[in-house]
Amino acid sequence: MELNSLLWLEDSESIDIPESLIDDLNLGALYSRLAAIDGLDRETIHKMCTDEPTISYRQTIASDFMKTPALLDDLHESLDAFSVLHREFKATPYQESDLFMLINLVRVVETSANCLDNLRQTLDYHTFNSEGLKSLESRVNEIVESADFRNMISDLKAIRYAFSKVRSLEVSINMSPGMRPYEAQVTEVREEKYRFPQAFRRLAMTLENTDRFMGRATRHYVPVFGLGIINFDMMDEIEFSLKDHKTTLTAFLERYAAVDIGPFMRLLNEVSFYRSALSVFMEVAALGFPLTMPRIKDRDGRMMRLEKCYNLPLAVHLQEESAMVYNDFSMDDDGRIFILTGANRGGKTTFTQCVGQIQLLAQLGLPVPCADAEVSIVDALLSHFPVKEEETQGTGRFGKDCIRFREQYDAGTQTSLYLLNESFNGTSHMESMFVAKEAIKALKYKRARCIFNTHLLSLSKETEILNTDMMNDAPIVSLTAATNEKERAFIINRGAPAESSHAREVAESCGVSYSQLKARLASDEGGGVDE
Repeated sequence: MELNSLLWLEDSESIDIPESLIDDLNLGALYSRLAAIDGLDRETIHKMCTDEPTISYRQTIASDFMKTPALLDDLHESLDAFSVLHREFKATPYQESDLFMLINLVRVVETSANCLDNLRQTLDYHTFNSEGLKSLESRVNEIVESADFRNMISDLKAIRYAFSKVRSLEVSINMSPGMRPYEAQVTEVREEKYRFPQAFRRLAMTLENTDRFMGRATRHYVPVFGLGIINFDMMDEIEFSLKDHKTTLTAFLERYAAVDIGPFMRLLNEVSFYRSALSVFMEVAALGFPLTMPRIKDRDGRMMRLEKCYNLPLAVHLQEESAMVYNDFSMDDDGRIFILTGANRGGKTTFTQCVGQIQLLAQLGLPVPCADAEVSIVDALLSHFPVKEEETQGTGRFGKDCIRFREQYDAGTQTSLYLLNESFNGTSHMESMFVAKEAIKALKYKRARCIFNTHLLSLSKETEILNTDMMNDAPIVSLTAATNEKERAFIINRGAPAESSHAREVAESCGVSYSQLKARLASDEGGGVDE
């Protein structure tokens, strides 16, 4: 009983999303929501689409869900019963009893039948335009209207009738001379529900607290479940009591043995993926932040155009649209390699993450955090952010940075996107500058796209020389994180940085400029010193 996927096509292409990329792009919180979904496999959230048909397929489905959140909720509710089965079957050890298998199989078949009927009603009630949801609706209707489905409903009724013949079990318990239960055995299977004697029913209705009847000491009494010998043999007893229905039970077991919850769990996971991921976007949209479904461009175009882009986790953190500063950005024939400089905590990393977030989310088929976007597909999204201190044993951070970049350089192509964040921070400016310049030249030679945010101001001043030495369709452009004095927020502009504006601003903000320190000394000594 196959159901079409809401995430993948038959010939979909994808690449792995490493955990390090998720951390570097500050998308850990979003992925934590996704990872919390019970049973969600890694392929659902750790694969990035690299073909335009799959991305477009997802985009139209996501758009339907964002326009009609109730559709997403109703689909999830229809499928959620399978998450319960999944947890229970996972926790229950395998049993040899045919009856035990039959009981579980009846639950699976009954849950499947109810789910299909609910899915049909849900999809019939809501309006949508996506090919994926229309295909799912068509497939569900095909199953529900089939003779096999009608036979399934009939078979379930027959099984339920047989099961109705077991309404209660009588369990006899043997007691020790010390009034402790030591052995229990099923002694009778009844077709009637057991009814407590009238005296016990009256007692239960009149006593508010059983302690008044049994005494507080019973709290410490050894319970039946502490038996040394438990010989219930319930399955054997029940099987024997159902001997008149053996043909019906055996036929059901053979007919539906191949039925499993796999297709429904996959669909539940996919619906859960959309539900969890889109909840973040609907949250920021409700706060007034712009969102758009990007127009996907062929990978050979190697371009990106963004209008009013912003960092998604920052928006979730700010919770206030007026506090956000937006940027416009383009990556095309006028610039494909960008050297981004600016003051510490000036927004360089935030902007680098923003570009990476948009590329990743676009290729997941989800909305992106900006007002308008055109994005070419990349065959690899490679991030080179500072490594943790414990990961640098033996080679040191500078050596580790160099090794990691060499590996990533080999892994990428001209249709890849590199994100370098404060890379190659060596023990001296000279060695940092040398390696950074070599890396940029190599990326330009490969004609790859790159954002390299760095404290090396002199690197950005060499863009003209580097472009002249190697003329191709991957121009190097200097970007600067410029301070908006009124809001203390940073905007990304094209152009070389001022000679020392960033350092001067940091020094003055910390009170360590020459004039500030001189004034402090004069204040402390009551008149200054001779120059």
